[in-house]
Amino acid sequence: MTFAATVIYFYTFAVPLIVFGLFKFWDQPCNLGLFWCSYGYSLSSFIIISMACFISSELIRWLLIIIVTCISGYNIFFSIFNSMQSIFKKTKGLLVMSFIVISHII
Repeated sequence: MTFAATVIYFYTFAVPLIVFGLFKFWDQPCNLGLFWCSYGYSLSSFIIISMACFISSELIRWLLIIIVTCISGYNIFFSIFNSMQSIFKKTKGLLVMSFIVISHII
């Protein structure tokens, strides 16, 4: 397995598990399946864009990757935010969403 595949698997399975752990630590109701599904569905846009990376222009490839990363982050952020809106009215919700956004950008 390559390093890139290891990073993708870690991001898909470990980051939602960390977010789930934070919610459980703060005694907030949450669903691990929601987190895993949100992250899994958000990565599906990368499959489509990976086929477009055969374009020979380096600039176009990077622009496509940046656009898809923003779309994917938007999907993750709002799927989790909408389902757990009452929790995010507190300061802890801001910390969790900051962690989600930062881990997605990295």
